[in-house]
Amino acid sequence: MGGSVLHVNAMKPNTERRAPIALLLGVLAFCLLLVLLAGQELMFVMRVPALVSEPLPSIRRIFCMSLAATAILALWVVILTRRRDIWSRLLDANESIHVRLGLPARWGRGFSESRVFTILVSVLFGLFGLVTVGIVAAYFYLKGI
Repeated sequence: MGGSVLHVNAMKPNTERRAPIALLLGVLAFCLLLVLLAGQELMFVMRVPALVSEPLPSIRRIFCMSLAATAILALWVVILTRRRDIWSRLLDANESIHVRLGLPARWGRGFSESRVFTILVSVLFGLFGLVTVGIVAAYFYLKGI
C-alpha cells in the first residue's frame, strides 16, 4: 500500500519540477546534437581525402564541439560542488520522468549524490579541458606549417 501512495504522490503536478525537467531535456537534446555533429564531422573527414592537406576547417569544427562539451561539464561541476540544491531538484525531476514513463531506475540516487560521482565528473571535465587545449595547440601548429 505504501508503494501505491508514493506512486500517486509522484504523479501529482509539481511546479517545482517543471524547470529541472525542461533543463534535463534541453541538456539531453544539446548532447544529442553534439553527437550528431561529431558523427557528421567524422563522415565528412572520411569522405574528403583533401583534408589531409588542409585540416584546419575540420579542426575548428571539432574545437567547437569540444568547447561546448567542456562548457556543459564545467556547468555540471559547478552545480555538483556549489549548488547541491539544484542537483537534488534535477535528480527529483529525473525520478519523476522515470515514474511517468514507467522506466526502471538505472542506478541508485545515492551514487549520483556521492563524492565519488562528483570526483568522476570533475576528472571528466579536466580531461575534456585538456583535449580542448590540445585541439587549440594542434590548430596553431598546423596553421604555422
